[in-house]
Amino acid sequence: NDGSVGIISAVGAFFDQPLKKVWRIGMQDLDEPTKRKNIKQIDIHTKQDLELVLRTDRTSRIIKVKGKNTVSRVPLNIQCKLFSMDIVSYSTDVNVSRPALRIVSVG
Repeated sequence: NDGSVGIISAVGAFFDQPLKKVWRIGMQDLDEPTKRKNIKQIDIHTKQDLELVLRTDRTSRIIKVKGKNTVSRVPLNIQCKLFSMDIVSYSTDVNVSRPALRIVSVG
């Protein structure tokens, strides 16, 4: 120990190293626990690169999203009854919108 004291900065770094940031959307069934859904697309706006971690009752996927000045549209077509999602960033000073999911019921 060299006696250094670290502070987590306002931009989410510790000793100038970006920290992992996670925003979690818990398991959802959209009040229809027995119906299958098709998650057709996720729209998200982020100026920094991030990962979307989508978990369903059938599978898991990690989707990398590149930061840009416009909305990213991520096509999926994943069928499930339940799903959750994490938004994960390792960047400093993250700016990300609330995701918009396009979901249709398939029975």
